[in-house]
Amino acid sequence: MTFTNLLPETQLTPEQAQIVVDGINDILVQLGRQPEDINGWWNHTRFAQLGDATLTQAWLRGDREAVRQLVVSLHQRSVDGARRALADPATAQMIREQVAKLH
Repeated sequence: MTFTNLLPETQLTPEQAQIVVDGINDILVQLGRQPEDINGWWNHTRFAQLGDATLTQAWLRGDREAVRQLVVSLHQRSVDGARRALADPATAQMIREQVAKLH
């Protein structure tokens, strides 16, 4: 995904715009999205928080801060869920066992 104009009053170079998009994509990877999955997620997943729009639709209509906040909130929910899971001894043990099976 590439955008050259991230804010109506600010014209960014393609390189600067790509840095912003790459930062959002990095958060998506941290959420567990596969890199090859991310374009589909930008273009096909609709969110109530964005008025039932996709990330791309919201971004293009100028709701860039809403897109950023949504991605950040999803990341925080993921981190919070992991912390809760690890704080529960039974869940933490189950995770360790599942990870051990992968090796």
